[in-house]
This record gives sequence, structure tokens and C-alpha cells, in this order.
Amino acid sequence: MKRFFITSLFALLMLTVHSQDVALKALFVDEFEDIVFVKAAEERLLSFAQENGFNYLILSNIKNVHQQRFPIDNAMTDDAFEAFIIKAKIKYGIQHISVAAQEEADFLPVFKYNKHHSEQKEALIDGVFLDFSFWTQKLTRAEADYCTTYLEPNGFPCTRIGGFYFFRMQLRKLKAKTNENNMKLETMVAIVSREEMQTIAQMVDIIHLQYFREDTKKIGKYKTNRIDVIIDGHSKAQVFPMFSANENHMKAYLAAHQKQEVYGIWKQQIEAEKSLAPIMKNVSGYSWANYSDF
Repeated sequence: MKRFFITSLFALLMLTVHSQDVALKALFVDEFEDIVFVKAAEERLLSFAQENGFNYLILSNIKNVHQQRFPIDNAMTDDAFEAFIIKAKIKYGIQHISVAAQEEADFLPVFKYNKHHSEQKEALIDGVFLDFSFWTQKLTRAEADYCTTYLEPNGFPCTRIGGFYFFRMQLRKLKAKTNENNMKLETMVAIVSREEMQTIAQMVDIIHLQYFREDTKKIGKYKTNRIDVIIDGHSKAQVFPMFSANENHMKAYLAAHQKQEVYGIWKQQIEAEKSLAPIMKNVSGYSWANYSDF
């Protein structure tokens, strides 16, 4: 029994070491519009990030922040947003902050915000995260949210293909804007074809690969076509495996395991596969969704 305990402890320590050899650990912050400029909510978020080793935040719903809370494209009204970014970076050690939205138009206020604060490095947004799940049929089918909000108004069919074409158009627009503003272009990928992945891998700077599983069993073998494309195409994109603490995914698993173990196990499984191991040259960290699920 003692020998088993020592062996298990050693294995856990090794997984922890594996999880510590990455520079960036990202947290997807859902419902950010309900957090910013609410002192207690901001402190809870930033304290949670610091205590759990997260140094990269992806702030959701930037459109809602701009439209429902306060304009961020005006230096006279962006004080609360600016203060949060500065506090996160200086006081809580956050190294990278991105904002998430569904289309290029949603990010235009962010580009203006950065221009207004171009001389203040700690106030800048580092990346834009295109959060558009074109592979989800319940979003792209007729009369669904993506269909009525994005696809039909832009002349695209309400299908998966239409969703991808819209997504690709947004990437092209954002690529020009992020290059111009010295920002990272980021996205999240779940179920994609080889051709779709080829397009994405050559256009973005950071790819968060969804591994929304219930546990770590064979997690490294999930949707390996995505990794194959990145390797075969010699993409320079930074890669982050993204895990989920949602009750439909790893919430129950995390009741008995540490978050950092998950990345360590994923890394071990990837490196054990000769064809997949080269992806580690692209891996810059890992990410977790969602803040509200923890």
C-alpha cells in the first residue's frame, strides 16, 4: 500500500511538473459585462485567476460591454474598462488579455480603445478572439441565432457551410486589422474538416483547440485531424488545448483531480504519439472555460 501511495504521488508530481512548463494559462471569462466596473466581482475574478495560476484572460461579450455598460471607443467613457485592464496586469500578474466577440464589427471599438491608449502599454488589449461556433447546427440552422443575426443579413445560407464562409470572412477582415494594430488574432476550434482547419491554421496567431471531455481518458486522441493539419501545414500558430469545467464536461472530474493534472495528462498522451508529438513546438499554454463553471 505504501509503495502504491509513493508511486501515485510521484505520478501526480510529474503531471504537475508537466503543467508548469508552459508560459500562459488562459481562462475564458463568460458574462464579463456583469463583472467589469463591479468592484467585488472584479476582485473575485482576479483573485481566482491569481490563486489558480491563470495569467491570460479571454473576456467575453465585449459587444455587450460597449453597448450596454459604457462605450469603450471614447477616451471620455472608457475609464472603468481601462482601470480593469491595468489592475489585472499590474496588480494580478495577467500577461495577456484578449476580448471575444462574434464578428469584426464587434471589435471595432476595441481597436479604437487601443489607439487611445497606445502610449500606455499596461492598458492595451493584446488580442481579439473570434468566438463563432460555425460547426454547431443548432446555431446555424434556419431561424437560429447565427442564422438570423449573422448569416441571412450577410447573404449566407443558414447551414454549416454558410457559417464557415461567414467565419472565414470575419477572419480575413480581422487579420488586416490585427496586423495594423499589432494584436493577436485568436479563435477556438472544435469539430472541423481538414480543409476548414487548413484555412484557420494559416490565418490566426492563436488557436484554442477544444477538448471538452468528461475525463482524461484518451483525451490526446480526440479530433487529432486538427493537430495533423497544423503540423503538415507548418503553421506558426500558437496552440492551446482548451478544457471545460462545465457540468457536461469535467466538473465532476475536477472534484477529485487538480486542474493542472489535465494538461499534464494531455501532454503525455500527445508526446507518446510520434505523429502528434511535433505539435508541442506550437503549444504555448493551455486554456479553461468557463470562469462561471468553477
